[in-house]
Amino acid sequence: MAISRRRLALAGVALSAGPGVAGALAACGGPGSRAGGNTPVQGARPATVQFWTNWGSQFQLDGQNKVNQTFTAQVAPEVTVELTHFGASMDKLISAVAGGTPPDVTTFSGSAVTQMARKSTIQSLDERIGRSKVARRDKFYPAQLEAASWNGKVYALPAWEHGPASFHFWNRAHFQEKGLDPAKPPATLAELRQVAERLHEPAPGQPITRLGWQPLAESGENLLNYWATAYNVTWYDAKNSKISLVQPGLVAAVELIAAVTQRIGPPHLADFRKQYPLWNAANGASAQGAESMKVSSYVSAGVLFKNAPALKLGIGWAPGEKAQKVIQLGGAWTVSMPTGAPQPDAAFRYMEYLTTPEANQLIQDSIGWVGYNKDVAQKLKVDPASNMPFVMEAPAKADKVLAPVVLPIGSGPVNEGLQKVIAGETSAREMLSQAQQRMQAALDEASRN
Repeated sequence: MAISRRRLALAGVALSAGPGVAGALAACGGPGSRAGGNTPVQGARPATVQFWTNWGSQFQLDGQNKVNQTFTAQVAPEVTVELTHFGASMDKLISAVAGGTPPDVTTFSGSAVTQMARKSTIQSLDERIGRSKVARRDKFYPAQLEAASWNGKVYALPAWEHGPASFHFWNRAHFQEKGLDPAKPPATLAELRQVAERLHEPAPGQPITRLGWQPLAESGENLLNYWATAYNVTWYDAKNSKISLVQPGLVAAVELIAAVTQRIGPPHLADFRKQYPLWNAANGASAQGAESMKVSSYVSAGVLFKNAPALKLGIGWAPGEKAQKVIQLGGAWTVSMPTGAPQPDAAFRYMEYLTTPEANQLIQDSIGWVGYNKDVAQKLKVDPASNMPFVMEAPAKADKVLAPVVLPIGSGPVNEGLQKVIAGETSAREMLSQAQQRMQAALDEASRN
C-alpha cells in the first residue's frame, strides 16, 4: 500500500534515552542481536559484512571507514565491515540479488526503498526490530518508519545521513555587504526571490560570480517534496491511489522556479555548477562563499561546518508561500538488508549500531552527518556554532512534522517537465497535466504487479 503524506503530532512525545552501545547490544536477544563489548561473543564465528554505500567522496569514505572500524574494535570484534561505493544503484542491487551475490547492507533513500521492497529485493525488518533493544520502534518518529515501509512492513532503518528537512541557509557576510540584516532572513518565497536578486552578482543574465539562490538545488530539486510543502499542496490521495498535480500551488511553484532560473540564465548556471558543485564539499559554492542562500537539508549544517569552519551561515525555517515552521522526517537515507544477505545476523547488528548515539557522534564528528532519532536527538553533542542545535531541536519546535509521500514509482516525468518549462517549450499547467498522466499510469501498473 502506498504511503500518504500526513501531519505527525509531536506533543507529548518523550525523547527517551537509549542504553550505551555495548550494554544495549548485550541486552538484545535473538538473531541479529548478540552481545556487545570488546570481547567476541562466545562461540561466534568471524563474519564479514558487505556494505554497499551511496557516498564516494574521500572525506565521506574516510568517515564511513572510521565508523565501521570502531564498530569492529569496540562492539563486535568478530565482525568486519567491507565498504563498496555503488551509488545507490537499484539496477546493481537487483542484478546482485538475482545472481545470488547480494551484499549484506545497502543505503537507499526516498521511493527507492519501496521500489526495492515491492520487487522483493530487500527484506522486511519487522521481526528483528521487534526483538531489538537497540533499534526499537519507539526510538523513531512514526514519519520515519512510514517512509521506510511497504504494505505495512518496515524495510529500512534511518541511519548514516538521515534527519529533518528542509532549512534555509544564508551567508551572513553577504547579507551585511548588501545592507541586509543577517538576523532577519526572508520568510516567504516572494521575499526570498527579492533578496536573491539583490545578492546575485553580477546582473542576471551574465556569467555568475555570486549565486543569489538556485530554486532547483538540493532540497529544492524535487517539486513534489519541498515545493509542495512550501505551497501547502497535498498531491496524493492514498485512499484512492490518485495523483493530482494540476493544482494552483504547484502551478505557482513551477512558474516561480522557471522565472528565477530564466532570469539567472541556464547556460550561466550550468557553467557555475561546473566550477562549484552542489551540496557541501570544500570546493562547493557554499563552502567557497560563492552562493548566498540555499534551501537544503540538515546535512548542510554539519558538513559545511566541518568543511568550511570559518563560514558564517544563518539557519532558519525553509520559506514557503507564507511564512511557515514545517519540516519533513523520513525522506532521507536509510539502510536495508538485501534478500539473501550472506550474513544477516551480523548485518542487523551493524545496522543497530548505526542507530546509536555513540555511532552518530562518530558520524557527526568525522563527516558532519547525523542519523536522526529520539535517542540521538537527546544525546548528540554538537558545536553551537555549527547550526546543528537548530536542526536537532526542529522536530519539537515545528508547527508541522510531515512524512513525505513515498510511492513505488519515480518522479522523472516532473523532473523532465521542469526543464521543458524553463526552456519555454511548454506551460506549467500543461507540463503538470502530462506528468500526472504518466505518473498515474506508472502507479496503476505498479499496483497491479
